[in-house]
Amino acid sequence: MNIFAKRKTPQEQLRENNRALQRTMRELDRERQRLENEQVKITNDIRRMAKQNQMETVKIMAKDLVRTRTYITKLVKMRASIQAISLNMQTLKSTAQMSDSMKQVARTLTQMNKQMNLPALQKTLREFEKESSKMEMKQEMISDAMDDVFDQEGDDEATEGVVQQVLDELGIELSDGLHGLPTMAGTIGGPERANNRGEAMPVPAGADPAASTETDELEARLRNLKR
Repeated sequence: MNIFAKRKTPQEQLRENNRALQRTMRELDRERQRLENEQVKITNDIRRMAKQNQMETVKIMAKDLVRTRTYITKLVKMRASIQAISLNMQTLKSTAQMSDSMKQVARTLTQMNKQMNLPALQKTLREFEKESSKMEMKQEMISDAMDDVFDQEGDDEATEGVVQQVLDELGIELSDGLHGLPTMAGTIGGPERANNRGEAMPVPAGADPAASTETDELEARLRNLKR
């Protein structure tokens, strides 16, 4: 025995033993097959000798047939026992592998627990929560600012509408206020007003030139408002 030889691990020993058991089962299967073939041959010989009425030979061959069947039964039992041993060894191997895996997992978990700094992790989580809150506040402020911009545009449109309405109403009021003033073509604001055609309004005979000038200015303002 070489004392310097490398010692085999339990897994290697189990593997070798399992291979040896597999070889033994194959040999038992071959022997059982040989005995079964012999059994068939003996049975055929017994039938042939019985037909020839050789009873002494039939008795001797019957004893051989019984022994052969007994050997076959023993071989089947031996193979079943060896197979059970092989299964037990395979179970032990699987258990050993699972144990090694659990040891490695436990070792990894231990290293992770040592490397994990709980206070630093808590600090990181707090900072993340803080920054997330800031981001949400900024997003809300941006959304509010955008809403204000869009609302301002709506206010501008509404303001233009109100201004146009006021100008229209003011123009109507000016027309109503100018209605009835004497002109060459009739009253101001009537359907035959000369200023609607962009013509200068002549001063009627006997009218005050200053009043006529004031009327022209009002008419000009009215035209500007309606443009």
